[in-house]
Amino acid sequence: MKNINILLFASMLSLCFATACKKEKAKLQPVADFIYSGNNIPAPCTVTFNNISTNASSYTWDFGDNSTSSQKSPQHTYSMGGVYTVKLTATGEGGSNTTSKTVNIQNAPTKCFIKSVTLNAMPFTDGAGAGWDPFDGPDVFIQIKNDAGTILFDATSARKENIVSTNLPIKWNITTPIEVTPLNVRRNIYLYDFDSFDPNDLIGGVGFFPSSFTAGYPNSAMVTYQGVTFVLELQWQ
Repeated sequence: MKNINILLFASMLSLCFATACKKEKAKLQPVADFIYSGNNIPAPCTVTFNNISTNASSYTWDFGDNSTSSQKSPQHTYSMGGVYTVKLTATGEGGSNTTSKTVNIQNAPTKCFIKSVTLNAMPFTDGAGAGWDPFDGPDVFIQIKNDAGTILFDATSARKENIVSTNLPIKWNITTPIEVTPLNVRRNIYLYDFDSFDPNDLIGGVGFFPSSFTAGYPNSAMVTYQGVTFVLELQWQ
């Protein structure tokens, strides 16, 4: 009889311990929290959300632009600028908890400015295989024109004389940056060899569409055509 009581007491003790553990576990309430990166740049903008919630096993995201996700740590692309309230609901055995933070996305630029042009590569012979100047290297300069042929920037007076390949790259700064708007219009950058008595020789030209470089709105863009390569320093607004 004594042994039976001992076994009964042990069983009850084990049951109480298990019940206490379950109750203790149920007290662990979820705490929703997250950090993020990739904001404060122009749209379209991809923001990375890092979930640092505790005591949770499932998650619901509301990105503030009618988009949602159930991933733990998602990425989300905002197509338009604005201030968005992002909500995260973390759910676990102890219930649910919600937190929210604001994400700032800049409006997409509508203007591009060309601040400088750097010549990185060019052919040093013409189509017939002859040098641009008969006795020395070419005297190079650039012009930037619109599609109507209007000269927007003329570096004739800032030409680089008698250059050879080791002189490259050559940079021309534009004191008043050239505005390009809308972004789908073209600006043409032409490279010439200056001649005092004959017409200047066109070495080559490259077209630049800002709309081709809107991914991330870079500070520089490389454009190249038939051996002529320019790097443009850009500013977006």
